[in-house]
Amino acid sequence: MIDLIFDLMDGLIKTHLEEYDPPKTNDFIDTYLHRHMRQDGSSFSGKEGIQNLRVSLLDLFVAGTETTSTTLVWAVLFMSQHLKVQEKLHQEIDKIIGNGTPSRDDRAKTPYLEAFTNEVNRKATLLPMTVLHKAMKDTEIAGFTVRKGTVILPSIYAAHHDVEYWGDPEVFRPKRFLDSSGSKVTPKDALMPFSTESDTVWEKH
Repeated sequence: MIDLIFDLMDGLIKTHLEEYDPPKTNDFIDTYLHRHMRQDGSSFSGKEGIQNLRVSLLDLFVAGTETTSTTLVWAVLFMSQHLKVQEKLHQEIDKIIGNGTPSRDDRAKTPYLEAFTNEVNRKATLLPMTVLHKAMKDTEIAGFTVRKGTVILPSIYAAHHDVEYWGDPEVFRPKRFLDSSGSKVTPKDALMPFSTESDTVWEKH
């Protein structure tokens, strides 16, 4: 399976190299090749640079498809269990998008859809733990002293199911992410489906 994916990646890289045009940047590969073409002796250069590009594309492909597909499975499950939520989603999508093609501009116009997505990410918690962190200096968190050099493994699951913060974390309730009018999404600091805010890169793209 991995060999098939690498064959696909190699084909994409070959096409981009053959059609490479410095002034143009159409995607991630073009951006990478801009640095690769400098041949400055860095890890972007030479055969090592191309191999690193292959691995980077594999990471994006595998991580992106797996998390996206699993999130969709959870979304379908929650909709099947909560028919009123499904109906409200249907109504909002019909009203805003209709038979058209969805775009990023629609996000601000579909608050219930975003609230639903946030609740799916919270309730399902695809990544129960975030990546390892290390304290850069002595600090205090909630009355606990954390010494410099301490390795920290934050629990996303605990944050997403904290009774004191959410009140009813075991209940699937998209409205928790909406203001009183139901027309605006309200940020929740405890929602961190892909790690903490400073570590988050791909979730917004």
